[in-house]
Amino acid sequence: MKLKMNNNAPIKFLAVIFTVLALSTFGSATAFDQQVYNNLLKSRDALLEQKQYLQSAYDEVSTSLEALQVKQDRLNKYLDQNDRALRDVDTTLRSLR
Repeated sequence: MKLKMNNNAPIKFLAVIFTVLALSTFGSATAFDQQVYNNLLKSRDALLEQKQYLQSAYDEVSTSLEALQVKQDRLNKYLDQNDRALRDVDTTLRSLR
């Protein structure tokens, strides 16, 4: 079988080659896109897991800080009471001189 070439044959041949290459590239690009997509999903899952851990640690620290704030407030009240008592004793001592 002999191929008959006309003036448009090189253009048609290049068009066929281009189409085959484009389709094969599109197929591998789709596989690559799927791999990238899957990797992004894994990254997202890992980031969500990390966020949960960090939020839990943050909440734990916040609870500790609140407890420490309560202790600090109580100590401040004790210090205020102590200062008042000390002033009262100093005032009494001065009046006895």
